[in-house]
Amino acid sequence: MTTPAPTPEPVDFRTVPPKITTVATGWQAWWEDRDFWDGYLLYADIDTAKQHAAVDYVGEEYGWQSGDDPDDEAPEVTLTWAPVRERWHLLADGAYTGVQLYETHTYAAQPGQATAAVLRIVSDTVIEANDSGGIDLNDLVTRLEQAGYPLPDDDADTTAAGPMSGQANETRNP
Repeated sequence: MTTPAPTPEPVDFRTVPPKITTVATGWQAWWEDRDFWDGYLLYADIDTAKQHAAVDYVGEEYGWQSGDDPDDEAPEVTLTWAPVRERWHLLADGAYTGVQLYETHTYAAQPGQATAAVLRIVSDTVIEANDSGGIDLNDLVTRLEQAGYPLPDDDADTTAAGPMSGQANETRNP
């Protein structure tokens, strides 16, 4: 006897979870096969990322730091950057170093989404209280908490506006 396939649940198109939007785009430095490296940072623009990643590479590979005297101690190496499939690769005297830069994005909820969700919960609760009675502000607090909008503690920062507010999530990795 075969087990019937489960009936898929219908999609409720009237309630839509919040969308996220890109709030920042930057450049991430990454060195292949290195777990620890001072250059693993996020930079706002590609030129700054290239400069800092190259300096960090020279410091790690050659032991020369940017504050050292360039006339006496700088290594004899020519660093260049080459674009390769949406990334930039650092080359030392034309050879691949393993250091790469890639574009990365930081995401968060679109502004106003938490406010709209909270207002919908408040509105629905008030309408239900007026129509049927038997519910009060404790029910409103419970509904807000169940939706992910707990009331702040007395000592908590009250600037947050719900789930994902102010939280950034990296979604691309090397």
